[in-house]
Amino acid sequence: MSTPPKPPAGTPGGDLDPRIQQARPGWALFILAAPIVLFVIVALLYTGMIGLGLQGRGSGEPVDLRVGGCAEAPAAVVERLADMGLPATIDASDPQLVHTHRIGRPEVDATLAATLAQRGVFELRHDDEVLVTNAQITEATYRLDGMMDPWLLLLLDDVATEAVVGAMRGDPTGRLTFVLDGEPVAMQPNRRDVFRGEVEGIPLADMDAATRMERIAAWSVMIDHVLPCDATVEEVR
Repeated sequence: MSTPPKPPAGTPGGDLDPRIQQARPGWALFILAAPIVLFVIVALLYTGMIGLGLQGRGSGEPVDLRVGGCAEAPAAVVERLADMGLPATIDASDPQLVHTHRIGRPEVDATLAATLAQRGVFELRHDDEVLVTNAQITEATYRLDGMMDPWLLLLLDDVATEAVVGAMRGDPTGRLTFVLDGEPVAMQPNRRDVFRGEVEGIPLADMDAATRMERIAAWSVMIDHVLPCDATVEEVR
């Protein structure tokens, strides 16, 4: 019985043409898979950074805070705590006593009272000119850039938007300064591309990514819920 002829190389049922084998190196699979791997890594990094910004959403131990100052101060502190994801209520029999929970991270819990007591008066300045105040900010939050660095993101009303656009067009090489309670804390170069109606501030001080995220999260809470007066916040022990 004769053996059927072998199909030519490169045809169905035949041997793979050596030239095709050489054109399909093993690292080609890695090249094809690289975008998927990078996407997964970026997604994990975003999840981690967002988690840092939402650390207040924990289940720390209960704690009572005594808020001194004007009568409206405790309600503003409750709003700040709610923005951090911490349930808070004012005591029915003592209007200066706030019941809430710790965040659950010792290094953050140690500064919580001081953060809540900071007034939060904000100014966006161009040179010595005040362009924006708390009342003109519709939301304070954060944004991660392409390098996974967090920026303080402020959304502006129409009046503030026009003031910022005019300042940036008049001084393309300058910068905007973010001032919180009289202290410059962040800046945005006028040459930075941002959407109309928003500004993005990068902290002026050097700090690691986790600290930077925590500071920006705290600033956003202060700016969104400025205290109506000078106040004190102390843990009740």
